[in-house]
Amino acid sequence: MQMFQTWSTLVVKWATEELDRGESDSVLEDPNNWNDKDDPYHGMTTTVFLQLTMDLLYKCNYFATVEGLLINKMLVDTIFLAAFLPKAIRAVLFFIVTMPMGFFTLIDDVDAGVLLFQRLKVHEDIFDMGLITGKVTRFGFQIYLWFYMLWDHFLRDFDSNIGDWFDDWNFFS
Repeated sequence: MQMFQTWSTLVVKWATEELDRGESDSVLEDPNNWNDKDDPYHGMTTTVFLQLTMDLLYKCNYFATVEGLLINKMLVDTIFLAAFLPKAIRAVLFFIVTMPMGFFTLIDDVDAGVLLFQRLKVHEDIFDMGLITGKVTRFGFQIYLWFYMLWDHFLRDFDSNIGDWFDDWNFFS
């Protein structure tokens, strides 16, 4: 919570500094006015704001945890339990539910890769190796879980019951 309070304070400070730079929209929109070389603290505020944003994305991304992956699987299983939905609709919902999860975890993995690489270069300690091992383990579990869901809901009876997917809509009649 303290990190979020610090981040929100930095957002207000950064936005206030940016808005105080000009009197009109044309001054604020001019790229030449974005970096004030006379103010030595402007770059520091922007840098600290961006670094803290990356830290918050890394630490507060619930989707990129094992719990988030399991909640995603539970949601997919719940969608496939709904017998009143046609199978084709359930297939579309499967990808609507799982694709954003993949996007969020991809952002987290890239952000964590950059942060952990920098930390490992500076500290060279076993703690960072533990974080990297945890990320790799979570990624392996995520790949396993997604292929399991794909197998469980699609590929298991794909060749024998392919016509059943479209019978609800009478595409082939």
